[in-house]
Amino acid sequence: MKIKSALCAMAVLVAIPVFGATLNVPAQYSTIQAAIDAANAGDTISIANGSYTGPFTIAATKNHLTLIGASQSGVVLHCNGTNQTTFNIYGTDITFEYLTIRQDAGQNAGNGNHSIYVNSARVEFYYCNIYGWQDTFAIWIGAVIYCKNCQVNGSVDFIYSAGTAFFDACKIRQIRAANPPGGVNCAPSTPSSVTYGLVFSTCTICRATGVPDNSSTLMRPWGAYGETAYINCAMDSHITALGWSPWSGAELTCRAAEYGSTTLSGAKIDLSQRASWVVRLTAAQAATYSKANVLGGWNPPL
Repeated sequence: MKIKSALCAMAVLVAIPVFGATLNVPAQYSTIQAAIDAANAGDTISIANGSYTGPFTIAATKNHLTLIGASQSGVVLHCNGTNQTTFNIYGTDITFEYLTIRQDAGQNAGNGNHSIYVNSARVEFYYCNIYGWQDTFAIWIGAVIYCKNCQVNGSVDFIYSAGTAFFDACKIRQIRAANPPGGVNCAPSTPSSVTYGLVFSTCTICRATGVPDNSSTLMRPWGAYGETAYINCAMDSHITALGWSPWSGAELTCRAAEYGSTTLSGAKIDLSQRASWVVRLTAAQAATYSKANVLGGWNPPL
C-alpha cells in the first residue's frame, strides 16, 4: 500500500502543469529577447502590437515558455540580413500564439535564411504567420512540432529538414511569381529510423497572386528516406499533375504519400497522375497519420 501510494503521489506531481508570471513587451521589457532571457519555466511573454527586429533565440536552458502576440498580423518579428534566422528555438515545450515571424532577405537571398529554426521537442504554433522565401521553416533532426491554423509562405524547399511536424488546418502558400515562377513546398531529410516526417492534414495548399498554374510541387526529397504526407488537403492549380519532384535519385527510396486531395472547390484530384514513386494511401493507411501517431503520443495543446 505504501508503494502504491508513493507511485500515485509521483503521478500527481508529474501531471501538475507549470504556471508562471506574465512578462509584458514593451511595457516591462523593451525587447522580446530581454523578456526571454528573464523568463522562468511556466512564464508567458505577452507582446503588444508592433514591429520587433531580431534575431531572437530561445536557449536550450529555457523551457515551458509561451509567447502570445496581441494579434496575428499586428505583432511582427523579423530580420532582413542574409544567412540570418529570425527565431532560433532550442528550448522544449515552447508555444507561440497570434503573431507573425518573418525573414525579409528576399527572393534572391538563397538558402539558410530561415524565419524559424527549431531544434527541440514539443514546440507549438497557433494562429501564426511564418513568412519567408527559400528555407522559411527549418525543422531540424529530432525536432517535434505542431502547427494549427497557421500560414507558411515561401518559394523553394520552404518547409524542410529531418524533424517531425504535424500541420493541422494550415495554409501552405507559394509566393514566387517569376524568375522562375513557383517552387517546391517541402524538402525532407527524415532518417530511416523515424516513421513520420512532414505531415499535412486538412491543409490548404495555395498561392500568391501571379503564381501560375502548373508551376509548383508538393515535395522533393532532400534525404534518401525523406518522409512527407498530404492527407485530405485542398490544392490550388499551381500544383502540377505529377505533384512531386525527384531529387538526385533520392525519390527511389524516399517516403512520399498522399490521400484525399481535392481542388479548392472540393473536386477530387486524380492521384493516378502523380509520380510513380508516390504512395496513394488507402483510407485505413491514411488514418494512421493521426496527430497522436505522428507526434509519438504527445497530444498538444500542452
